Amino acid sequence: MSQQDIITQSDFTNFLASGAFLRDAQDVVILWGPFENINSGKNHDISISCPFFYETEKISFLKPSRIWRGPKMDWARQCLRFLEESGEIAPTFSWQEPARADFEQAFARIQNMIAQGQIDKAVPVVFARARQAVTPIMKLRWLLEVLAAPDNLHAHGWWDGEQGLLGATPEILFDVQGRALRTMALAGTLAKADGRAEDLARSQKDQYEHRLVVKDIRNELQNIGQVRVGTTEIVDLPTLWHLKTSIEAELHDEPDIEDLIRRLHPTAALGVFPRLFGWRWMRELPGQEGRARYGAPVTWRLGGGRVLSLVGIRHLQWRGDQLLLGSGCGIVKDSDIDAEWTELIRKRQSVLKILGIAT
Repeated sequence: MSQQDIITQSDFTNFLASGAFLRDAQDVVILWGPFENINSGKNHDISISCPFFYETEKISFLKPSRIWRGPKMDWARQCLRFLEESGEIAPTFSWQEPARADFEQAFARIQNMIAQGQIDKAVPVVFARARQAVTPIMKLRWLLEVLAAPDNLHAHGWWDGEQGLLGATPEILFDVQGRALRTMALAGTLAKADGRAEDLARSQKDQYEHRLVVKDIRNELQNIGQVRVGTTEIVDLPTLWHLKTSIEAELHDEPDIEDLIRRLHPTAALGVFPRLFGWRWMRELPGQEGRARYGAPVTWRLGGGRVLSLVGIRHLQWRGDQLLLGSGCGIVKDSDIDAEWTELIRKRQSVLKILGIAT
């Protein structure tokens, strides 16, 4: 379809049953299922990969049956028209918050490993849960909300049958075209409700945590290219501040995308530093049941040799009538458990705000 095409009610029905979307600058890329599994290889068709966080040994891509690409506002107008015709009232949600006792156990284990010199940092995650069947119109409401999110958030979603995810992440794993690669270190957080940007800039704990992520990414990329690290800045999001450092690399060879995902995922922003100790042991931490795609690489082949891999955070996941809302925090030697717990709450609140979800 071209961007001038009118999307019919049948088109929307099929898209909301099985589909994917990405807001890329002022355009959107819309994919329709059913999807066909294809190997990553050297395939340059528009496609998407959505593995589980702990299951990235073998990457496969999903090739859509139909594609639309055009201006964000054109798509939003058609979505709004379909939404107004539905008449469905937005539901409210009752969330079961994560157990603080589980987080305290995870925090203590990580601090013990740090004290023993095994690691310098790890990132536990917690999940709020709700029971609510996700209707097609609910997906459409959330999609319209994230389309209006600030440009420094990457609005995206994927669903197929009774499972899916939808949100707006501030973090990319990489954006590569040919041998030119862009990525970022995004670590160090302060909620606007809890302080000012200047407070984050002065925080020795957050600066240290951030430097570990920069070092981790640079270590991985310098094996395959010439790396340039930018200056650290503060990212302004609707309810949060983040420390961010842009990183670029000129790769020695055109990359194998599957290898690049495995090489970078997860960075120390979502995993463990140093990597020598491994990171899959984190699945043993309490409260991790059903983590699925939280923090996983959501990777888009966009045609023309460009591949954009997003870090799957700040989203809502669902499977059947189970909804999962995750948040994570970086634990280092100087972390304060109360401050980290508050950060986890603030991050989940930011997702609900961006999705326009009433609680």
